[in-house]
Amino acid sequence: MRTSEEIYHQIRWDPRFDPARFVLGVNVRGAAPKRVPLPAFVPGGDIPWHRVIFVEADGETVWDRASGLDVVNTSPAGRAQDPRKLNAPFFTAATPLTWDANLGWTPAEPVTVTWPPTTLRVLTWNTLWDRYFSDRIETARRRPLLVDALEQADADVIALQEVEPELLDLIQSTPWIRDSYTLCADNIAKNKLLLLSRLPVREAGIHAYGPYKALSAITLELATGRVVLATTHLTSDYAQNGPTKRESELATIAEGLLPVDADLILIGDFNDDGHPEKTLTMRDAWTEVHGPSDKTPTFDPTKNPLAAIQSLGGRPARIDRVLLRSPALNPTTATLLGDSPATNDNLFISDHYGLAVEITVDQDTLGNTPSGAHRRLDITSEAHAQARITPEAHAQAGITTKAHARAKATTGALTWTHITAGQATPAAPSTARTAVVWIPPKELWPPIQEIRKKHDPQVDRWPPHVTLISGFIPESSFEAAAPLLTTAASTITPFTAPLHGIHTFHHRDNTTIWLNPGAPESWASLHHALKHTFPTHQAHHETFTPHLTLAKGSGRLPEVLVAECQARLSPMTARVGEIVLLSRRAGEPMRPRATIALGTSELRWINEPPMPDIHRELPVEEAVTRLRDCLGEGVVHVVGSRRLRCELAGADLDLVAVLPGVVDLGRVEERVVEAFPQVKGMRRVVGARVPGLRMRVEDLEIDLVVVGVGDIAPEEAVSRRGELDAGSAIALSAVSDADAILAAVDGNQSGFVGLARQVKAWARAKGLDSAPFGGLSGLAWTILAAQTVRETPNLPSDDLLRTFFATWAAWDWREPITLGPVAFSDAPVQIMTPTAPVRPCSDQVTIGGRDLLTQELYRAWETTGTDELLSPPPMHRRHTAWAIVTIKGEMGKARGRMRALIAALERAGASDVHAWPRPFETEPKPTRFAIGLGHTPPNATTLTEITARWTEGLPGVTVNRAECGEVPTLN
Repeated sequence: MRTSEEIYHQIRWDPRFDPARFVLGVNVRGAAPKRVPLPAFVPGGDIPWHRVIFVEADGETVWDRASGLDVVNTSPAGRAQDPRKLNAPFFTAATPLTWDANLGWTPAEPVTVTWPPTTLRVLTWNTLWDRYFSDRIETARRRPLLVDALEQADADVIALQEVEPELLDLIQSTPWIRDSYTLCADNIAKNKLLLLSRLPVREAGIHAYGPYKALSAITLELATGRVVLATTHLTSDYAQNGPTKRESELATIAEGLLPVDADLILIGDFNDDGHPEKTLTMRDAWTEVHGPSDKTPTFDPTKNPLAAIQSLGGRPARIDRVLLRSPALNPTTATLLGDSPATNDNLFISDHYGLAVEITVDQDTLGNTPSGAHRRLDITSEAHAQARITPEAHAQAGITTKAHARAKATTGALTWTHITAGQATPAAPSTARTAVVWIPPKELWPPIQEIRKKHDPQVDRWPPHVTLISGFIPESSFEAAAPLLTTAASTITPFTAPLHGIHTFHHRDNTTIWLNPGAPESWASLHHALKHTFPTHQAHHETFTPHLTLAKGSGRLPEVLVAECQARLSPMTARVGEIVLLSRRAGEPMRPRATIALGTSELRWINEPPMPDIHRELPVEEAVTRLRDCLGEGVVHVVGSRRLRCELAGADLDLVAVLPGVVDLGRVEERVVEAFPQVKGMRRVVGARVPGLRMRVEDLEIDLVVVGVGDIAPEEAVSRRGELDAGSAIALSAVSDADAILAAVDGNQSGFVGLARQVKAWARAKGLDSAPFGGLSGLAWTILAAQTVRETPNLPSDDLLRTFFATWAAWDWREPITLGPVAFSDAPVQIMTPTAPVRPCSDQVTIGGRDLLTQELYRAWETTGTDELLSPPPMHRRHTAWAIVTIKGEMGKARGRMRALIAALERAGASDVHAWPRPFETEPKPTRFAIGLGHTPPNATTLTEITARWTEGLPGVTVNRAECGEVPTLN
């Protein structure tokens, strides 16, 4: 059964549903359920997911927790009557106009399309306005010539660029346009874009990406369903830094069109004769009709005098494009208009030629492909949609049925991957950091790798492989793509590949020598299944040739390398039984992240290896003794995990030094340096509640808090801490809190120590062990462990760990957790210290952090006893982008304000924030931390706005945005 959170997000983002027609039933203690309109519900707000007990649509119950009912996808209730395709915030609604003999051009009325067409003829033309060289381009003579050419073109949709007011007036007054076309010209005075459609326009939208630059779009009805057609005009080389601006504009357009859930046609003047279709992950109609070798220009200064006047370099270029995103849209003809003079005196219509493309609708494609499968995902795989914890599993762990029900209510933020506006789908922009491949079995690697190590410069970056999809989606979208990959893999039976035969690809500067994997028909079937599912993510070649690269030859004759490979490789055979998802993070090599079995379509995520358990010889007793000796008039207490005897290998040594009178931190530092001549990294802590010192002695990090107690005897200070200021009392409570925890588990201290170490190792692996980074403090984790041991004192170690995760995964975090007197706070997670001054030791956890905590606890509950338990979380699958915090110099102050940054990001809408508590770069480079921004991250501009205030007063600290694959593996 899917969770309430999964249901909510599907309704909220799936365009098939109208959220306004749904109501959530919220459990109210001691009263009837409260009905909350779904649009008014705030995820992560005051109402936790487990209190949503049913969902209604149009008065019909479509999901019910108690009965297990889930008919959201099959019931007609709640369906959107006419869902929009051009959605905010990217698109602003525009107004299509039609001609009325009495009223003039007025807003178009909705029209029902009875028989949607199966063909579409589109035309794009830059009309050349007279901003430059107006005295030489005869604009007034050219306007009627253009209108006549448009009429003869007989296009269903016409997209014009550089439309100045006089041309617009002429077009609007032309009878054949008034009689047959809908006109879209929002903000044309600035963007100069005009769309004319002979087909009914369902909706119109516009996105301005510059003061005079925009993307204008309309939605039409074809036999395939809704089609979005958009036009644009990118910056030319007349502008300063034109190429850089075009690159940014293309990226903006790609990001904005990504979530559009419809077949897509993008036409216009791209001012780019490179490959804008690659950036946009679309298909070029001219190339598909005429082939990749045809470079016929649409702007030709060598033949067109108007182009010669406008051109800066005099070079012909194909800069006007018709691009397609959908396997159902197939171009059949692509022709140029206006490519010869329109008058006897050699006057052309424009400096650009018009580009007309005839597009047919492949309805067979629709019949063979699940609706929308080539564009987006509607639901996750069955494995992700089902909770895997059963009441029987709870019974084995000693958990009640009531606790099981409560636990199931908290699964909303677990393995479900939402497909939301802006989140990458199979139509996401391609990245060279990922690929879908086949990798031969390890036992076949030695002779292959022996050759590659000598002759393949990519041997350290790629494993031996046969590429099936190169330039796949970002790793953050792997989970979204997994259901489609498994569907494609299920249609292919495993086969045997004879690895025999050496062949070559000849390039301009070198030659690729490759091993033939044989079985061409089987490879072709596998490639076709993937290409059918991911049509925009393929290698940029006309044909697919399965090959396993062995060498790259340049200086040596390729025949010599071929002969060497033939001599070294004997014929081999391999079973092709699975495909592999690869990704490359930062400067790391391509590594497998998941495998999908052919035939059975079994999906296996490859977990990150656990962090190495580094055991170091720590001179702890010696360090404590020397500190006590040098601070002889005071008392030095060991606190933290070492006082509780549950420290992990490499743990810091936390100490509280109690000194009579007033603390002279400078004098204390001098005495410590005398006691430890080998001390490194000595630094004062002066911004905390009480002063202190941090240092490293050999391999031991020491954190020394210094408390001055005035006239109170140092040995009495802990018991009399209530007489001191709040900061000193809190510092001294580190002693009393640890002692209270040990007292609470007095009957089973060994069980507590073992559990606490297991839990802390798990929390460290998951990046939840640092309070400054939004995790739980070590004290909070030990309180949870002590509470578990106290309530279930006689369980074996494995059962005790499972009980720990089951208990706290199911916990209602509004309820306080304490080993002492009951106390409350308004923190999202209320774990209270056991001794005075009683306070939450979990107040660094934000609302989003609480949800992340629940997610990881629930996952740990499922994976206890497996290798996955101590594997790092799949950060690169969870986060589309990162906020990179760079610290030059002392990082204590920045660490202390990290929680404020996390909260600011959450307030800005990044609800899935996870700040990794360990840097991925350290000395001698600046220290860098990565904060995962979830699947819907803020863009770079928004991130700068969020973080600018946070970095005030933090010299040497900057925050920048990085894409998913630009950050290395975190550990």
